[in-house]
Amino acid sequence: MGKKIIILFSLALIVRLVALSFFDNSQSLIHKDSEDYVAVAENLVTRGIYSMDTGPDISSDNFRTPIYPFFLVPFVYLGASPYAVAIAQDILTAMGITLIYHLGRKVFSKRVAFGGTLLFALEPYSALIANQLLTEWLFTLTLAPALLLLALYTKEGGTSNLYISTILFALSALTKPLALPLLPLIVITALFVKRDKSVIISALIMIMVIAPWIVRNKLVIDRWSFSTIGEYNLYNYNAKHFDRWLSDRGIQPQGDDAYPEISLQNYHRPEKADAYLEAGKNFILNKPFAYLEFILLKLPAFFLLYLTALKQVPG
Repeated sequence: MGKKIIILFSLALIVRLVALSFFDNSQSLIHKDSEDYVAVAENLVTRGIYSMDTGPDISSDNFRTPIYPFFLVPFVYLGASPYAVAIAQDILTAMGITLIYHLGRKVFSKRVAFGGTLLFALEPYSALIANQLLTEWLFTLTLAPALLLLALYTKEGGTSNLYISTILFALSALTKPLALPLLPLIVITALFVKRDKSVIISALIMIMVIAPWIVRNKLVIDRWSFSTIGEYNLYNYNAKHFDRWLSDRGIQPQGDDAYPEISLQNYHRPEKADAYLEAGKNFILNKPFAYLEFILLKLPAFFLLYLTALKQVPG
């Protein structure tokens, strides 16, 4: 196993460092979303406030979840170049790939585990993304081991597998809220495997990891919300794309039924979330059957659009 781990680590790191050379300059490592994370890290360092604001008028928010901004804090504090962040991410990703292999060989055959992680190590697009100041690499390195440990728990038992999986699942949600709906999967799986105190302990661990962030949101911005990005996405992506789809079909809602125009200035501010939620929800619920058709027809296209968008890497 040691030889394969060395091979995987070396190949993964070399491929990602080669990918780094394709970026024109350090600024090309900064994606639009990267600016949000960097702004939070800078405000934490200079003002001790968790906020995406970049001007003199600064207020706390919870638009971006905390794990990646805190990862950036030491780099911002030291005034490090984005290249230093990229190299650190490349090294951590290579280490994470070896961890995925180590866990994968316990769940699957050694051949399947090595083949899968080898493809991941060599896959060029993930190598490019690992160099940008984005959460995708860290999200993968928390969610993939969490899933493998949960699978290992169902296969072999061992409460340590369940508890570590729970921690990693919670950390993945704190990295990207996309993982939040997956958290009940842990408790459900634990109930099927072994109905004992381990289920309760797992749930408590999950709460302990996530609770500080949620309590902070209530105390600082007076919201129990995990992140306000969901409300923004509902309005500015789901409802907006639905409105464009209706227009393409010759349906143009008028008056109170029209897509509501709300300013996107300071879109990350918590006070904007309720308006986005209400506007997006009402627009969709006014045409529920049309929206269901829209989702069924456009879901494959959204997936392809997402992949296409991801490939638009600067440099």
